[in-house]
Amino acid sequence: MSLLESYVEGLREGDAEKIGSVFSDDALFHDDAPRTVGMDPIILRGRAAIVENFAKLTAGGGLTIDNVAFNENSMRYDIVMSPEMSICCLGVYKEEGGKIAEYFVTAVS
Repeated sequence: MSLLESYVEGLREGDAEKIGSVFSDDALFHDDAPRTVGMDPIILRGRAAIVENFAKLTAGGGLTIDNVAFNENSMRYDIVMSPEMSICCLGVYKEEGGKIAEYFVTAVS
């Protein structure tokens, strides 16, 4: 299973530890997609911060992730906020030592 496949599986399961397991200890996580729904971007440094963030985000259960397509170090996916609203995202990562060292997400139309 690829790093991104494990990441998506963790998102769907609401498993913050699984999500964090794909990131290096000092990884940079930068998600600009929340801006599309009027929220601040999510910028985190380090696996511990990533796990903490996703533990809060998925406290009520996993996220609905649809239309996932992988392409080497990137993926395109939809985060479904409600039946009427979803955010189409593009995530790209840089790998070091078998883990994600930098991960950048942006919303696409």
